[in-house]
Amino acid sequence: MSRFQPRQLSQRTTNLVIGTSRTKYIRSKDIGAAVHSYRGASLLELCNLIEQYPQRKINTLIIVAGFNDHRDTAESFIDHWRFLIQLVYLKFQPRHLIIPKTIATSNNHSINRKIDQLNFALYNLLRTLNLPVISPHFNRDFDHKIFSRDGIHFSRFGNLVFSQILKFYFSHFTCNHIN
Repeated sequence: MSRFQPRQLSQRTTNLVIGTSRTKYIRSKDIGAAVHSYRGASLLELCNLIEQYPQRKINTLIIVAGFNDHRDTAESFIDHWRFLIQLVYLKFQPRHLIIPKTIATSNNHSINRKIDQLNFALYNLLRTLNLPVISPHFNRDFDHKIFSRDGIHFSRFGNLVFSQILKFYFSHFTCNHIN
């Protein structure tokens, strides 16, 4: 049995964020989407979780994940992303799927080098699948404001900034890419 259980989706949910702890303080009302956070979840755990969701059409889905997999090889990282993307299309049939690159830490250069390698592989996968390549960038001079003391999770200010980034993605894809 999985350590995570899927959250309920209301019938009115058209936009959804599924993420790890970096989304835990993102408020649905701030971004115009339901937010389902699973602290510490790996990509494979998110796959197991998504298999448990009922089938449902979603307009725009953003997946914020990958940091908890920074110890994986690039090959297994991409295999897990590929499997997760396939499951997402089967379960949610999203009109728009957005996968931001994994956000680096503010204080661990060896992890950041590994995340850069994994992001390069993720970039290539997203291009191959004709999915948008989204790179949330934070000014490194503001790391002390964006991140909490652990250098991984967002501070209150960082959550506000990341909420604005997510809100932009939802408004951009909802307004500009409707068929």
